[in-house]
Amino acid sequence: MKILYISPENTVGILNSWKEIHEAHGHEVRFITFYKNKNLYDDDICLNLPMVSTHFLYIRLRELFFRLYKYKKYDDIVEGFPPTYSSSGILERLFYRCRDWWWKKTIYQVVRDYNLFDYDIYHFEWGLDFFRDSRFGKELKKRGKKIVCHYHGQDMRTRGVIKTMDKLSDLNLTNEIDLLSMHPNIHHIFLPYRLKYKRLQNNPTTIRVCHSPTNRGYKGTDDILRIVNQLQKKLTFEFVLIENLSHHRAMLIKSRCNIFIDQITDIGGWGYGMSTIEAMSLGLCCICKLQPGFHKLSNNPPIISADKNNLGSVLESLIADRSQVKDFGDRAASWCYENHGYENVSKNLYKYYKNIS
Repeated sequence: MKILYISPENTVGILNSWKEIHEAHGHEVRFITFYKNKNLYDDDICLNLPMVSTHFLYIRLRELFFRLYKYKKYDDIVEGFPPTYSSSGILERLFYRCRDWWWKKTIYQVVRDYNLFDYDIYHFEWGLDFFRDSRFGKELKKRGKKIVCHYHGQDMRTRGVIKTMDKLSDLNLTNEIDLLSMHPNIHHIFLPYRLKYKRLQNNPTTIRVCHSPTNRGYKGTDDILRIVNQLQKKLTFEFVLIENLSHHRAMLIKSRCNIFIDQITDIGGWGYGMSTIEAMSLGLCCICKLQPGFHKLSNNPPIISADKNNLGSVLESLIADRSQVKDFGDRAASWCYENHGYENVSKNLYKYYKNIS
């Protein structure tokens, strides 16, 4: 079987994991990204397309456009079942038409060079085609190819599904629990992860707490820093802010800590993400705001739920009783392997494939 992944970026290196999984099962797989990830994860085929980026200037201009032209914030939730993208007017439509025209030559050349119509299953990460009008997906459908749309959270919550892609899709997947209630035909799958760094074994004299925000606003970083500073006035523990570092360096620092704080808001998502998965695999006791009912829906992950109102008391309790920290860390490592390990994830994915074959 030949499988192709198409994604704006190789977010948290997840495409490399999917490639490893499929190749281990004897399948041929490639992945294409529109631009390089800022953490420089290994890419397969990177198009380096203009007019799209994670650069701060591009993000700021996009946010400004939403405020001045759409009269809303970029992260406002879209309504609908499923939430569906709609253009805000002629200016936005003109932007995408110009961008599609600019990208066309590069994309068509890659399609020819890599014979991209010669695959069996196509994964569109974020539910996005190369083109906003989904012309590549339409051609695939004409050729009888199977199309998978994989949503990761904000793509459905704040943008909404692209109506054409939603109609073309044979299978919709998500790793976000809340999206299951937003779409009439979507299935959950755990993100795949393989332990690549040594699990925490030490028992230091001083507890080390860490936090590694990719977006401070989404994670509630300012409140976390305020709470930690207040707590350090009466308790002895180290705090490490892991920010603006390479992934390798960040993981090495994280592996020397005992407690990991992911997020204390649900602005950027309804549960935990890859950062918590990595921390669990290292045997860290993990703290992350989880909505009521999340534990049951996601197979009871050993994660402590906290927000800005109780983070201080949660940390105080853990620091006072290190056996709790070790217990949560041990259970987290085992749970992570059982649920996010390649074997479990691949079994579920191929079951979904079988249902659309």
